[in-house]
Amino acid sequence: MKLRLFDLHCDTILATHKRGLDIKNNRELQISLDRSGDFSVYTQVLAVWSEHGCDPELLWRRFFEVKTTLDSQIPREHCETDEGFDPGAGGGNIRPGFSYILAMEGGAPINGDLSRLDELYKAGMRILTPVWKGEDAIGGAYDTDKGLTSYGRTIVRRCLERGIAPDCSHASDRMTAEIIELCGEYGRPALASHSNSRSVYDYPRGITDENFKNLAKAGGVIGVNLIPEQLSERGRGLEISVAHIERLLELGGEGSVALGCDFDGTDSLLDGIRGIADLYKLADKLGQYNYCDELIDRIFYANGRNYCDRLLNKQPS
Repeated sequence: MKLRLFDLHCDTILATHKRGLDIKNNRELQISLDRSGDFSVYTQVLAVWSEHGCDPELLWRRFFEVKTTLDSQIPREHCETDEGFDPGAGGGNIRPGFSYILAMEGGAPINGDLSRLDELYKAGMRILTPVWKGEDAIGGAYDTDKGLTSYGRTIVRRCLERGIAPDCSHASDRMTAEIIELCGEYGRPALASHSNSRSVYDYPRGITDENFKNLAKAGGVIGVNLIPEQLSERGRGLEISVAHIERLLELGGEGSVALGCDFDGTDSLLDGIRGIADLYKLADKLGQYNYCDELIDRIFYANGRNYCDRLLNKQPS
């Protein structure tokens, strides 16, 4: 089958900025567009990580420095926003069919100034992961039992009003449930861009069955990541990622399971996966489990695509 790819999370653009590399062509990172596989269409969510514990003002400035780096490497017409974009168009000397969506991972740079969400929106940012670790002014991450603070609720509401997706990945169970509920109030689907199933492997970054069912019921999506330590305590084979996908499908996730590989957010990947060029191996593995081509395409592309089309007010593919 001809594969299409919509990956809901990577940290590669920050790595290119820090290391003076180019996402279009490098031999060091897990994503390089010239080695991005034989995907007929490829959309990548590029997240700028707000390093935990750093000065928020430094992080705010750095986000725009990274954005400048990104703009110097990839023409801005490849950035998908609600102004309109044809994901099958473009190419030139970048890559045929390539587009990206900009995200911020960790809301510390907002630093109490809600007008910054408007600035981020104007810069093309469409996904915000409010917390990353621990407890802060926004709320509690996966290693706490804290929910959204009053300030955190205000941020999530402003995101939903503005057309920015609040991302549940890294949030506590309580915060995840609260974000899903707020998304429902605004008629917006919820997102967990790079998480796995807690019931398959009891890792705190995973999503509970209850939260996933509520997310799926509201039309949201989860991007399964490829980090072995978050998938299983036994082995590093591709079958451990399939186990998470299968569980989420059992819970009603046929339209809600996607990929959020977390490339260059980790040095540890599943056996045989060195980066994006090896993702076809996961599709092959799903085929060995008798997944039909249509379902593989849903997981690799269509579910993520349709989610973001709704986010960006486009017609579904």
